[in-house]
Amino acid sequence: MAATWHRPATVMLRSIIGDDVRTYTYSDERIEEILVTAASQLVMSVDFNVAYTVNLSKQTISPDPAGDNDFLVLLCLKSACLIGKAEYRNATSQAISIKDGPSTIDAKGVPTAKKDWANDICQKYQDALISYKTGNGLSGAGIVGPYDIDYVSSTRYNYPGRREL
Repeated sequence: MAATWHRPATVMLRSIIGDDVRTYTYSDERIEEILVTAASQLVMSVDFNVAYTVNLSKQTISPDPAGDNDFLVLLCLKSACLIGKAEYRNATSQAISIKDGPSTIDAKGVPTAKKDWANDICQKYQDALISYKTGNGLSGAGIVGPYDIDYVSSTRYNYPGRREL
């Protein structure tokens, strides 16, 4: 049975990195390689409800995670983070400034912009990861009223209206 996660993950990743207009910067094969590489890192750092197995040489993830939206979102954000870091590294080696009389070409700002984008997308991945690990809920949502441990401990046996048995 063919894996059904490839298409939605590829579309989602292309949308995140802005490579969603033909002619693509990354081929479909390269996108799938990046997704599987990110999946291998993801399954080592996150405990999912399903035990996923990643085979890098065959470029497979089993069982098929097509129905696991949490996995696919984390996978695509992790992949985008990997791409962002790679693009930043490549841009640093291409930062040039050329002056020819009154004309100037300055590409020194490109690495900074790519670094900012990579940091932003990696932060979004970290935020999504923390949200997933904490149950995708609001922190402290179970506390419905004020709570003061000092007040509770000092009045535990001495609260008004308490009767001795």
